[in-house]
Amino acid sequence: MVRYEEYGLIEKAVTSSNLNNPTVVDEFRYTVTSSSIAGLFTQGYMLAYYGSSVPAGWLVALNYVRDGAHVKLIVHLRWGNRLPCNKCILIITIYINSNLELTYKFKSLTYDSNQSISGIRGTIGGGAGEGLNPLDIVKFTSAYATLIRKTCTVKSNKIVVGRDARISGEMVKNVVVGTLMGMGWDVVDIDLASTPTTELAVTMEGASGGIILTASHNPKQWNALKLLNEKGEFLNAAEGQEVLRIAAAEEFDYAEVDQLGLYRQDLSYNQKHIDSVLALDLVDVEAIRKANFRVAIDCVNSVGGIILPQLLEQLGVQHVEKLYCEPTGNFQHNPEPLEKNLGDIMNLMKGGKADVAFVVDPDVDRLAMICEDGKMYGEEYTLVTVADYVLKHTPGNTVSNLSSTRALRDVTRKYGQGYYASAVGEVNVTTKMKEVGAVIGGEGNGGVIYPASHYGRDALVGIALFLSHLHTKARR
Repeated sequence: MVRYEEYGLIEKAVTSSNLNNPTVVDEFRYTVTSSSIAGLFTQGYMLAYYGSSVPAGWLVALNYVRDGAHVKLIVHLRWGNRLPCNKCILIITIYINSNLELTYKFKSLTYDSNQSISGIRGTIGGGAGEGLNPLDIVKFTSAYATLIRKTCTVKSNKIVVGRDARISGEMVKNVVVGTLMGMGWDVVDIDLASTPTTELAVTMEGASGGIILTASHNPKQWNALKLLNEKGEFLNAAEGQEVLRIAAAEEFDYAEVDQLGLYRQDLSYNQKHIDSVLALDLVDVEAIRKANFRVAIDCVNSVGGIILPQLLEQLGVQHVEKLYCEPTGNFQHNPEPLEKNLGDIMNLMKGGKADVAFVVDPDVDRLAMICEDGKMYGEEYTLVTVADYVLKHTPGNTVSNLSSTRALRDVTRKYGQGYYASAVGEVNVTTKMKEVGAVIGGEGNGGVIYPASHYGRDALVGIALFLSHLHTKARR
């Protein structure tokens, strides 16, 4: 937390796991009382625009300078004027990392970094406009529903809703589902499901979009709305900004009584997701079964504990050591799959009970691995190892974001193929992958994106491809 009073820094406590390897934040949201706006970083200037005029009190960042783990924001305070007030220039140096929260105390002006390119997140509880409470959930869900109604290219009145196992998940789901129905949308509730499962469900249902209720690797007090288009992919920056604009302006209308949406629950999508993984050409189910692998898993008390044991059983893995697989939402350790949080599964592996351990975050889009001796394999090498296997069988280009190591580039060049870097953020990675026709891509945080399955990070795909690769290595 970094807190400013006027121009002075009065408190500083940055909650970063590694300031020497920061995550670049791609989008910010600025809030003044009940008004808000989003701005997207570009290399030179940052756009923050609201219609033809700027509401009183908006903080608009016009430029930034990046220097290692610091970013200097150059901003103006606008008080009802279309042009910046030159007397109100404020230059702030901050740390940028994935868990950063900032508050600027300047004439009731606050900064909220919790609305990002992939969704809306916040802590549960507090007053209106604080965290992610039911009033805010209704507002942002209504704004999303309005945007999808305007922009969707498929003829469908369905929106898919899935959630991880967070304690607040049932409450948030009920609010989201009721709001969507109130906006006239038919809801397909797949309930406890991973992020990639929900993404696939959107396309399998032929739905117009989807909302995933998960705060990913954040602690249990957090939750979020992750917003999908009709392709089961995250909204792009412009669409995300439009959702924020609609929410701030409350430009939405609810359905009349005869046009209210319908509700249907469908709990078949975990199996449909597994079936899609087993059907991939490079997943060698028979070879994995014959290898008789012993596998351990840590699912941090969320939906991975439901779907990973089913996946492994259907891959033919008979011996599975399960750790924290009860989907209670009471995470037994920090849910981010970093080495410092994984002492229990690492100690289990030191006992020689398994050949490999797989660790996922609460929504199962990130994958980390532990070696048979209890040492961390490293999230960075999840994508690299899977890519090595994929490139061996299907040569082609690869993509990862700018915060990843050079290892994927080196592996790609080993096969005589092209490597491309994208801006940070899953939607940026997938956009670049489509642009260059990549056969594999992802992020250095353990996110594997395999277009033969779908354009989204998917730990199930990563596990199946890795075990197929491991069989090949073991056979030598």
